[in-house]
Amino acid sequence: MADSAAELFLLEAWVADNPGSRLFLKLAQAYKEAGRLDESAQVLQRGLVMHPAMVEARQLLAQVLGEKGDQEAALNQLMTAAAELCSHAGVFDGLASLWEAKGRQAEAQDARDLGQALAQGLRGHLKGHAPTEPPRGVPSMPSIQQAASSAPARPLEPPEPSAPQSGPSNLLKRLESMEQAARQRVRG
Repeated sequence: MADSAAELFLLEAWVADNPGSRLFLKLAQAYKEAGRLDESAQVLQRGLVMHPAMVEARQLLAQVLGEKGDQEAALNQLMTAAAELCSHAGVFDGLASLWEAKGRQAEAQDARDLGQALAQGLRGHLKGHAPTEPPRGVPSMPSIQQAASSAPARPLEPPEPSAPQSGPSNLLKRLESMEQAARQRVRG
């Protein structure tokens, strides 16, 4: 979450300079919190082109679209997210097996039941609801490929590694170093 205009600016710069970055989700959340719903939706739609299986982004996009009054598009995003979750039902079978081996029968049964519900029950309800084409406002794959082929190729350089730091007090410093790195790449 961006606490200041400077942090929002740095998030914008980072996402613009690193279109494949997962920070698009934080930028979209900051836009939403600032009441900038159109910009939030645009950032999420662009980010989902690169990360279509990112359930958190689809959930946030559904919230934004719902707040904008587009309930059908919000439903489409939630159904796509639910379909993605269902595709990972096997995780719960693995948990069930491990818990069963440890003698934790109740947890194993709960995991098995949840896995079966995801694999069978929800999939039956989701048939016909998963989008067959990109949601409104999301570019089609041919237009993405065309844009990518005409974009100038320049390698992305990761920011210089630093020791892991935690807490919000270091966030601004880290974002400032990212901004400096981005400005250096732009200058050439």
